[in-house]
Amino acid sequence: MPTPDWKIEEHYLNGTVMNQDRGAGISINCKNPERLVKFMDAMLSDEWQKILNWGIEGEDYYVENGRMLMTKEQYDNRNSNNWRRANRAYNIWDSFPKKQGTMDDGNAWDPGNQPEIYFGEMNEYDKAFLEASGKQTFAQFFNDPIEIAPYDEAWQINKGPIDIDYNNGFLAIQDRMLPTVITAAEGEFDAKWDEFVTEIKPYCDIYSAFMQEEVLKLVAIATAE
Repeated sequence: MPTPDWKIEEHYLNGTVMNQDRGAGISINCKNPERLVKFMDAMLSDEWQKILNWGIEGEDYYVENGRMLMTKEQYDNRNSNNWRRANRAYNIWDSFPKKQGTMDDGNAWDPGNQPEIYFGEMNEYDKAFLEASGKQTFAQFFNDPIEIAPYDEAWQINKGPIDIDYNNGFLAIQDRMLPTVITAAEGEFDAKWDEFVTEIKPYCDIYSAFMQEEVLKLVAIATAE
C-alpha cells in the first residue's frame, strides 16, 4: 500500500478554554445578591483558589524553587474526606466556577496535575518508563495545544433547540440497533451496519446542519470584534 504524501499532525491536548456548561445561579428571592457576587469573586481570586486547591503553604504544601510541592503524606491528607470537609467545602467548590489548568507562574491549579506530584504517585514501572523517555507525565508525549478557534470549543454550543428531536430519535435508534450490530453473527455485520446508518442518518444530518450554522454564527461574531 503506497504511503500518502501528507501528514496529519496530532493535537490531542485541549487548550485553555472557559467551560460555560457549569456554574452557579442566584435566586430572585435572594435578599443580598451583591454579597453573593462578591463572595463568588473572592472565591475565584488566585489567593482563594490556591487555598481551596492546595491548602495553606507550610502546612499543606511547600514551595521549592518556585514550584508548589507536597510530600506523600501531605498529598494523601489533601485527598482525604476529612481534609476536604475541613478545608475545601468540596461540594460547593466542585460545582462553582473555578480555575483549572496552569497558573501564570507555571504551577498547576490542581496538585494532582503538578508534574512532580503526578510522577511521584505512579508505580515504579511507569516511573521507569517515563524517566527513560525524559518525561514526568504522559501528556508530555503530545504536542502542545493549538490556538483555540474563534468559535471556542464546539462542544460548548447550546444544543437546546435540537435536543428533543435529535436526542429522542438518535438515542432511541442507537440504543435499539447498536447492540444488534455489535453482536451480529459472522457475515451479517455489514448488512446490519448499513441498516443502522440508513436509519440514524437523518438525525446526524439534523445535528450537522445545526452545528455548522451555530459555528458560522460564532465565527462571524468573533471576527467582527
